[in-house]
Amino acid sequence: MLRNLGGSRAMKLAALLLAIPLLLVGCASGQLPGLATVTPEEMIEPFSAQELEVEPSRTLAFTATLPLSPSPVFTWTPLPSLTPIPTETPLPTLDLPTENSREIAFLTWTGLPTYPGDSEPGRLFEVRYDPDLWVQMDGNLGEVVLALREDPTCIIVGWSGRGLPTGSKVEQEFRDFNGIIYDVSIVRVEGQVRFYTYTGGDRRILTGFQVTPGEQPEACLREAEKVFASIRSFTGFPTSTPFPTP
Repeated sequence: MLRNLGGSRAMKLAALLLAIPLLLVGCASGQLPGLATVTPEEMIEPFSAQELEVEPSRTLAFTATLPLSPSPVFTWTPLPSLTPIPTETPLPTLDLPTENSREIAFLTWTGLPTYPGDSEPGRLFEVRYDPDLWVQMDGNLGEVVLALREDPTCIIVGWSGRGLPTGSKVEQEFRDFNGIIYDVSIVRVEGQVRFYTYTGGDRRILTGFQVTPGEQPEACLREAEKVFASIRSFTGFPTSTPFPTP
């Protein structure tokens, strides 16, 4: 019994050894299901970059340059039709005080905005002017005016949209003075310029000015617009601006 059992085991072992090559052949040929096929590394063809159509990487380089912020400089652009204005009823020429001998960089003209309904309550306007060029004084009707020393017929007064002369025609345009926008009206009578109006502010107040350009209209408007470009508003109580002592 023991010999027969041992011989049977020997026969099974021999049969198993004979079956291993057959299994390997079946794996290689793919005839046996459920078995994985391993391909040697040297059999795999490497992919080239051209076959994969791989686009090379790109690097964008830039240099940021921040522009310098220049100091705002007011540049005057002349308005059209700067011709001398014929005056139907000439007013007396203002008697200007003598120039102040003190070295003053600028003086201010402050007052209530002429359009209070379009302005924030409790705010005043302020403009700056060069006392070497302008004189602040009372006008012929008692109003505050700026008069140009070089040409006393060049006058700036407040403007609130009062009535225009009979037969007048108005041309309008907008002008930007360093970010301050003014609505400019050119008032003509029989084709001749009678005066100019400037209405604007700093978005908190709205006020108007009237300019009578006089005998030297180009110089008058150039210097007047420098004054208008300086406008600002502030909270305060309305008081009269003291005139400089002559």
